[in-house]
Amino acid sequence: STTASNTVLHDTACIGGLAGGFPCSNVDLVGHMPLSAFAVPGLPNPGSASMVWGYTDSQSGQEYALIGLNNSLAVVRIDGADGHLQLMGRLPTHSGNSIWRDVRVYRDHAYVGSDSNGPHGIQIMDLRQLRTQGSGAPIIYAEAAHYSGVRNTHTIAINEGSGFAYLAGTNTCSGGIHILDIRNPTAPVFAGCFSQDGYTHETHCWNYQGPDTAHLGKEICLASDVDSLLVVDATNKAAPTILSAITYPGVGYVHQAWFTPDFRYALLNDELDEQNSGQNGKTYVFDYSDLDAPVLKGAHTHPRRAIDHNLYIKNNFVYASNYTS
Repeated sequence: STTASNTVLHDTACIGGLAGGFPCSNVDLVGHMPLSAFAVPGLPNPGSASMVWGYTDSQSGQEYALIGLNNSLAVVRIDGADGHLQLMGRLPTHSGNSIWRDVRVYRDHAYVGSDSNGPHGIQIMDLRQLRTQGSGAPIIYAEAAHYSGVRNTHTIAINEGSGFAYLAGTNTCSGGIHILDIRNPTAPVFAGCFSQDGYTHETHCWNYQGPDTAHLGKEICLASDVDSLLVVDATNKAAPTILSAITYPGVGYVHQAWFTPDFRYALLNDELDEQNSGQNGKTYVFDYSDLDAPVLKGAHTHPRRAIDHNLYIKNNFVYASNYTS
């Protein structure tokens, strides 16, 4: 409801199918902040938000939400089981405004990119400063460093196990993956390109520990390349190679995919198949026992006609976002 969406909420139980005015099922609302709650003196208010990423301080264990807004990155502190939310401050955009702003974290540093936003590059924010910030009014943060080797990036992926960042959908690498060595967090160094299949919309990379023994220990990426899902061996950053590519009947827009924790399966979101065919939301399931020869096992069809967008897998749960449901 409009009333709920404009109200700060926390520790709100799901009762009778509603939590503070929002429809719910078996999930309580821990916290909610409307855009109007992101005001910071000296900065224009945000007009929209595009994504959120979690950050846990490596020393204190304090949790934060990092929120990509159209004109800045917001940092929100999360306290206690009741989900009390406190806006700590915002990092202003490096260039203009955009509906796309993406953020990931490595070694207590945030890496912020933006698409369709001029020479934005990658902003680097030192999150360790939050340890000494008091509980007063929210503040304006400054960049600790900036990477100008790309103008724009659609999404960022970071393999925390290797210390490399993978920028997808940039103005470089034929729109493929621009690879950065960020082991020195504030001094990123270009490490290579994956450009063999043109534009990559999203990717993520892991140090592979799965059932395909031929590739154990390699750095393996799932790359969503619009018309197909690729497995890329990025062990050699100067010359990444395609291990496999797979598509499926009715493909619309291969948007994003994620491995199960054992690397046996990958689950995939197609952003346009629901719109193109009028079908319900659909999550595709691939068997990756052999990284060189994946097999489409089937799909889970959801009970509603929502358009699926991104999903992440943690332990035995899939956290799937979508447009309307």
